[in-house]
Amino acid sequence: MNKFKPVVLALILATVLAMGCSNGQGSIRGTEPGNLAPDFQLKNIGGRSVSLSDFRGRPVLLNFWTTWCPSCRSELPLFQEVFEKEKWKDAGMVI
Repeated sequence: MNKFKPVVLALILATVLAMGCSNGQGSIRGTEPGNLAPDFQLKNIGGRSVSLSDFRGRPVLLNFWTTWCPSCRSELPLFQEVFEKEKWKDAGMVI
């Protein structure tokens, strides 16, 4: 059961964010160019609290995953490849 806990928490967080961002017409704020994504705070792998707003002005790729998920782990090389592209490095991309 413990291995499902992070997945359940991520789904709950995504649902809460989507519900809180509805404009009443079915779309979500932050999905249109020029709109800011809703701010939130999580702990990083080192246990430090980090807010999305800490990275304002930089491209951010956010992925919820776990070490026991084979498909999640298989995505990591792709993220590394994207991160290493010069245009994203120059833009200060954060994963």
